[in-house]
Amino acid sequence: MTPSLSPWQSWLLSSLRRFVLLASTLVSVILASCWLVTTLSLSPRPAPAAPIQRPATADEPPVEPIRFQVANTGGIGVYIRRTPILSDHIRAWAEGAIMEQVGPDAVGEGIRFVNVRDPDGNIGWIPAAYLVPLPPDAATGP
Repeated sequence: MTPSLSPWQSWLLSSLRRFVLLASTLVSVILASCWLVTTLSLSPRPAPAAPIQRPATADEPPVEPIRFQVANTGGIGVYIRRTPILSDHIRAWAEGAIMEQVGPDAVGEGIRFVNVRDPDGNIGWIPAAYLVPLPPDAATGP
C-alpha cells in the first residue's frame, strides 16, 4: 500500500516539480543564448572589397593625383593601414605629413578610408576624417 501524502506534502512536491521545470527551461535558454552569441561573434567577417581601378583611356586627360595633409588628430598623428580596418597598422604619421591618393575610397568598419601613398612609398588606407585635401598648386608631393 502506498502511503498517502498530506496536502502540505502534495503542494511541496508540485512546487518542487514546477521549480525544476522552470530552472531547466532557464538553463536551456541561457545555454542557447551563449551558443548564439559565440557563433555570431566567431563568424568570419567578409574581407573588404578590393578597389576596382579603371585604366585611363586615350580620350581622358591624365588626372592630377589628389594630395592630402594629415590633420584633425589633436597632435597625435594617424596610422596608415594595410587594409581599411582600424587595427591593421603599417606605421604612424604626424600631423602635417603629405599623402597622395592612389585609388578609390573604401568603407571598412563603418568608416570611410582613403587609399594613399605615404612619404615612404607605403600604399595603404587612412580614415578620411584625418586627411585634408591640399590645393593642386601646393608644393610637390611625398
